[in-house]
Amino acid sequence: MSPSAPGPAGSLTPVGQALDYWPHDNKHLEERVKSRIIVWSLVGIVAIIGVIVIATAPKAARGPKMTFEIVKSGVAEAEAQLDRLVTRLDARRKSTAPGTDAEAFDEADRLLAEAREKLGQARQATDVKQARQLLIEGRQVLRTARRAVALATKPRSRPQGMY
Repeated sequence: MSPSAPGPAGSLTPVGQALDYWPHDNKHLEERVKSRIIVWSLVGIVAIIGVIVIATAPKAARGPKMTFEIVKSGVAEAEAQLDRLVTRLDARRKSTAPGTDAEAFDEADRLLAEAREKLGQARQATDVKQARQLLIEGRQVLRTARRAVALATKPRSRPQGMY
């Protein structure tokens, strides 16, 4: 049996013949290794520069730059919501019997007045940061007032005194 002829399943091809069919050119191995080192070094340098650029970039603002116009439009929007809540509360107050659930109505009125006061202060503020902070506080009180109005205007399934 010749070395190049295929043999039985257990025979191996000689190493020299297998290397002849290897797809890589082993004669220029040093040049390929050098070019790989150069390419990966350049990739590493670019990656390090990218990380430095990203790390030292100025941080973007979390939201739009706050101006008096934005604060005033936010105050106007909150006051519109406040007026709708007052109208809803008054309508419910007129439809209920006098003296029923007065605490819920009083609490809602108190919170609505507090929200109106905070929003008025935000409208009159001269510093943008202070106006923004007052607007945020006014919106929080308005949110609490909205919950109080919802509780006060919630229809009762049974009369108050009957349990």
